[in-house]
Amino acid sequence: MNCKGDFNRIATTTLLVILLTLPGLGTLQGQDAGTNQTIPENLLLRGFDSIRLGMVYDDALSALETSSYIHFRGPRDVSLRPLGDDPIISAPGQAFLQEVVLQFSEGVLFSISLVVDPQEFDYGTFYRIFNQRYGNPHDLNPRRAVWQDEQTRISIEKPLTVQFLDLGAFRRMQEDSMIQDSAERFSKTLFLDEFR
Repeated sequence: MNCKGDFNRIATTTLLVILLTLPGLGTLQGQDAGTNQTIPENLLLRGFDSIRLGMVYDDALSALETSSYIHFRGPRDVSLRPLGDDPIISAPGQAFLQEVVLQFSEGVLFSISLVVDPQEFDYGTFYRIFNQRYGNPHDLNPRRAVWQDEQTRISIEKPLTVQFLDLGAFRRMQEDSMIQDSAERFSKTLFLDEFR
């Protein structure tokens, strides 16, 4: 009798049942690759376990401390994003996760990345789960699959990372970056004008 094999089979089945029975995820149709049909708003998962996009920093810390999938070690797992005051939390996973990375913007969680243990699960398993829930992905290529609605993007990337992204916060960050780039280009022009 192979105890480890039995444990892995039971654990895999349990995780798949949990993922398939989360509230609001019955039989949803997603956006077909190459069509304009979109997933109805607010139907995509916005996180994992008790960690949700849009949480404020302190609430996310509390969720990390109580998660049975994450080995949060406190301040040593927290760093600051380069050129900013927003924290990034990178904590080792437990059970089926190798690592969890949370990124904040203006104190609000906008990105959750879960690095899944490839010894336990494969890309195809997660692809089938999300395809069953949301239909065909919005974007599909050999390295990743993406499901998206107006507020959220979920992607699975090979070998196996699951990412949840708040699109509103991400778009604001892109706009801020473009404004900063424009200001920097303008400053360079003014500087060069000093030599003309």
